[in-house]
Amino acid sequence: MQKVVKNYPFLTNENSNISQVQSVENVLITAHQRLKNKLRIEQVLQQGLLFSFTHFTAYWLLDNTSTGLVELHVGVVAPKKKYPLAVQRNRCKRLMREAWHLSLKDKKIHFSYAVKIEILLLGRGNRTATLLDYKGDVEKLLSKIQKKIT
Repeated sequence: MQKVVKNYPFLTNENSNISQVQSVENVLITAHQRLKNKLRIEQVLQQGLLFSFTHFTAYWLLDNTSTGLVELHVGVVAPKKKYPLAVQRNRCKRLMREAWHLSLKDKKIHFSYAVKIEILLLGRGNRTATLLDYKGDVEKLLSKIQKKIT
């Protein structure tokens, strides 16, 4: 039986028998997939692995106590020190979220076993970055995480 992430049907477990993976037209980070708990965010910051990219820094934490599915929990942060105006912070977060959506939609990611991954994206203060800049960094992040896990 294929193990598929809820709302991310293109994230699959490699041990599945089904060769076709459905594509999704509109990928959104639902409330269940957001990293909102303050304690979990602090835990990801303290214990998580760090990847630095041009436009954001990513902390990620692998949790093996999974429910049998591949789960991704994502948090997006634009620090007030780097983005002094609320408009800039909101734009940064919106671009990071959209880059996340597009990258997951375009790229098929396979894991050899069920995992729970929590990712925190922190903006680095580049106020002129475009969606393509963020998307390229998110794709690099996903490939690095997949290489570390497998």
